[in-house]
Amino acid sequence: ILLWASFALTAAGIIWYSMELKNNGTDPHLIAWFSAGAFVLLGFPISMYGIVMHLTHYCQPNIQCYVVRILFMVPVYSIESWLCLRFHASAIYIETLRDCYEAYVLHSFFQFLIQVLGGEDSLILMMKDKSPTRGCHCWPLNYCLKPWQMEQPLICHGTCVHWTSPFFLQCKLGVIQYVALKNICAMLTMILELN
Repeated sequence: ILLWASFALTAAGIIWYSMELKNNGTDPHLIAWFSAGAFVLLGFPISMYGIVMHLTHYCQPNIQCYVVRILFMVPVYSIESWLCLRFHASAIYIETLRDCYEAYVLHSFFQFLIQVLGGEDSLILMMKDKSPTRGCHCWPLNYCLKPWQMEQPLICHGTCVHWTSPFFLQCKLGVIQYVALKNICAMLTMILELN
């Protein structure tokens, strides 16, 4: 409780000091830059503590590697925002790096969910027992989209039987498409902003 109280008081102090700067006629850009820097100094140690704790207690590496990647979003976003406020001319480069990392983290989150649910094979076997009605879309999407196939068609390879899930494959394809398009759009935005 003492830790959270100190964070709340620090945040209140930052807001109060920003108001004092505004009342004394300081440039609004400098107020925003100071406030953002103070919140970076507040959020960075908290997220780094969580990352270091996961790395020191690395007992489930197939899950914790994804958790660490996701936790790095706080320092990346906070420092990126602070740097963009300070260096306007270079902001497009910094935002491009942030967008690429965001796509990487989304893919890491998808992989994290797969690992928490037991891996791809276990997830596909778990989904084979789901009702086909789970793939139905709500109104009005049911008029323009076909239901997703939740049941699992069999793929036979000789004597071995493999289960597959069209729903899982569509989700995986969607995440991969998002990652590719996000990176391409970020690079195109940077190129077009430079011209």
